[in-house]
Amino acid sequence: MTETAACTAVNTSLNFVETAAELIGKFGDSACWSSRSTFPAPGTTGLQLASISTLEVLVHGWDMASGAGVPYQPDDAVVRAVQTYAMSAISEAPRGGPFGPVVSVAADADPFTALLGYLGRRG
Repeated sequence: MTETAACTAVNTSLNFVETAAELIGKFGDSACWSSRSTFPAPGTTGLQLASISTLEVLVHGWDMASGAGVPYQPDDAVVRAVQTYAMSAISEAPRGGPFGPVVSVAADADPFTALLGYLGRRG
């Protein structure tokens, strides 16, 4: 597998909607899923980039909605996919940087609240 710039390069001069549409188009091409990138680390696959991008949009969308005091209810299938990725890619070990310690949630918490807690946020 080789690095495929066409799969990972994004035109940053676009607005959010245009950038999202560009990413969906790129990640919708299954050939891009096995391509390799040097971002965020050498050897990162297109599938990993798609997973990271989905996590970022989902969680930071919640951050913005929470800050603005507006409701935010993401799609359950997206939450499950991001939760599966996050639990395999982000350790519960002592954290620094972008993730705070895991926040305890109720045993019967909905999957999104559980994901937010896993990522160190209070839902």
